Amino acid sequence: MFLAAVTIDLLMPHDATFMEAVLTNATASRHEPGCRRFDVAVSDNGAIVFLFEAYVDHEAFQSHRRTPHFLEYDRVTRARIRNKEIKTYTLLEF
Repeated sequence: MFLAAVTIDLLMPHDATFMEAVLTNATASRHEPGCRRFDVAVSDNGAIVFLFEAYVDHEAFQSHRRTPHFLEYDRVTRARIRNKEIKTYTLLEF
């Protein structure tokens, strides 16, 4: 399983436009065949958003990044983000 942990530092805390876009993207992403999990969390002060995503493999993650809903999310939110850090992992199964 391929995991992505995304930390997003927003320009404006509690940015309603960003929140609507990220939740719309998360909902659509959960219906992708290769997506196993897509969680959205926000810090208490509303300035940091954390995404936890799980996909069957790296290709499913790459496929996600080409979907219309992701591209729309990226278009709407790009200018609202101060910094974004993406860390990826492979889940060890035993």
